[in-house]
Amino acid sequence: PHRMDLIRIGLPGVIVACPTMFGMFESESWWGILLGQLQLAAALSMVQGCMAAWEVELWMNDPTLSFTGVAVGHNLAACFFGGTMPLIATFLYYRSSDIVADDNSIWYQSLMPRMVPGFYISILGCLSLYCVTYVVRHPHDVRTGGSKLRAMVEKENLKYKSRKPRSSQEMANAGTYNPPVTAAPAQGLDP
Repeated sequence: PHRMDLIRIGLPGVIVACPTMFGMFESESWWGILLGQLQLAAALSMVQGCMAAWEVELWMNDPTLSFTGVAVGHNLAACFFGGTMPLIATFLYYRSSDIVADDNSIWYQSLMPRMVPGFYISILGCLSLYCVTYVVRHPHDVRTGGSKLRAMVEKENLKYKSRKPRSSQEMANAGTYNPPVTAAPAQGLDP
C-alpha cells in the first residue's frame, strides 16, 4: 500500500487506542498497562513508520526545498503539539479527578473522566485523519519524486550536450602537459 494508506489505517487505531489505553491504566494491573501500551504502539508504528518518507514526498514539486520544508514543518508541529501535549494531558488528567464520583458505584462514572487525555489525543487524531484524507492531495506519479528528479537530470544533460564538441586533437591532448617550445638561439652569434 501507499504511505498515505498506511497513515489512514493507523490513525483510526490511534483514535480508538488512546482513550482505551488510559482506561486500561486505571485498572492498575500489569496486564492492563501492557495491553494499553501494545495497542497504541501497534497503531503508532503504522503512522510513524512511513511519516518521514511521506513528508519528503509532499515537497517533491520543488526538490531543492524538500529538506527545509520537511524540517520546518515537522519541527514546528512537534514543538506546538508534541511539546505541549504532556502539559495538557497532565492538566486534563488531574482536573478530571474533580468530576470523578466518590462512591464508585457506577464503574463508568469513575473511568470516563480518567480517559479525558485520551479523548484529547483522539480529537487531534481525527484532525490529522481529516487533513490526510481530504486536504493533502498530490498526483500519484510523484510518489517518490522520481519523475521530477529525472526531469532535472535531463535538463542538466541538455546543457552539456549543447556545448561545442571538442576536436579530435583536443581530445588526444586532454590530460597531458606539453611545455611551451622556446626558440633556439641564433647561429653565429657566439661571443
